[in-house]
Amino acid sequence: MPRVSGKELARLLHSLGYELDRIRGSHHIFRHPDMDRIVVPIHAKRPIAIGTLQGIIKKQLKWTVEEFIEALHCQ
Repeated sequence: MPRVSGKELARLLHSLGYELDRIRGSHHIFRHPDMDRIVVPIHAKRPIAIGTLQGIIKKQLKWTVEEFIEALHCQ
C-alpha cells in the first residue's frame, strides 16, 4: 500500500474529473458529475492512515489497490 498525503490524493481526484464541492474542517469533499462523493482528510503533508486510505479506495472509489497504484503512476 503506498503512503499518500491528502493533497496528493486530491490532485489525483482532480485529474480524474472530481471537483472540490466543500470543505468541512480538515475534510475536503469532492464530487464528480457521474459518481458519488469522495471525502479526503487533508492534514498538511502527513500521509493518510492506511485504513482510511483503504476505505477511500475500496468503498468510495470502488477500486482495487492495484487500480489505485496504477492511477497514481499514470498521473
